[in-house]
Amino acid sequence: MKAIELRVGNKVLYNQYYESVVTGVTEENGIFLRVPSQHSRIGCVEECVSGIILTEDWLKRFGFDCRDGEISNKWHIGINEITHDWLFDLVWLKGGDSNYGDYPFYRNGKFMIKSVNQLQNLFFALTGEELTEREQQP
Repeated sequence: MKAIELRVGNKVLYNQYYESVVTGVTEENGIFLRVPSQHSRIGCVEECVSGIILTEDWLKRFGFDCRDGEISNKWHIGINEITHDWLFDLVWLKGGDSNYGDYPFYRNGKFMIKSVNQLQNLFFALTGEELTEREQQP
């Protein structure tokens, strides 16, 4: 993963195993992470960091709701104050060609969102707000 793809707060994997949070990126492509499972902060190179595959469980962790459809599921979050529809939504095709059913799309159906950090970056670019995990309901 390239350091330029990351923003502070992005969720990533460190050494393909440890869920981590980006705390900084240097001009020399150094990446700083907080690794909660190890109770530590580390500095590392690009080769040690990879994206977390976006799954339905991750969408739930961020607070997205799902509307089941015949051909696809529509995942949405927030309310647009002007149009009174969803602030942000994704389409996840069911079955069919595995190239297109493996990841959700943002509205237009062309650009797949494959990792958690891509979703976080897109959400921030469109709303100006950070996409963070919600408290888990018991």
